[in-house]
Amino acid sequence: MLVNIIDISGSYLKTKEFSVYAVLSNVLKWNIQQVSVDLRVGKLFAIGKTKLVDTDAGKVPPHKEVKLPHILKPGEYAIAQTIEEIHQGKRKYACLLQPRSRAFRIGLSIQTNLWGPAYEGPITFGIANLSPNPVNISRGTSLVQLAFIDIKGEVIQVTHTFQGGRVL
Repeated sequence: MLVNIIDISGSYLKTKEFSVYAVLSNVLKWNIQQVSVDLRVGKLFAIGKTKLVDTDAGKVPPHKEVKLPHILKPGEYAIAQTIEEIHQGKRKYACLLQPRSRAFRIGLSIQTNLWGPAYEGPITFGIANLSPNPVNISRGTSLVQLAFIDIKGEVIQVTHTFQGGRVL
């Protein structure tokens, strides 16, 4: 299945097609859209309380995987990982994760990131329930979409702290 990717060349944007199956595993055909791929929640992690978060000193809050489905209470924050995984090999795409509109329509705020060409593994993102309503999160719930950006020229390989899907 082909999807359009953003090709940044000079001062303009254009799209070109490529096979999603070459870079993503566990993708459902009907989740492939014109310029992005809808991704599904595979795992959900609750974040525990700690005295102080200091990422420079390696102090992060405890976390534990919760059983799905999970009711995300108003004000609750969780970290999700997708069923789909990126496997780029020698391809040069940056991956931009964006919330799907259904997320903000029901009061969820999705915290996302940009993944470089060297990243391999599941996509991890944050979910905050800003609404006054409990929200059911099930395995397979689609809250985010992934777009690919073609990188031109040399890619500098870097080591990723969260390579392979590390949560915290």
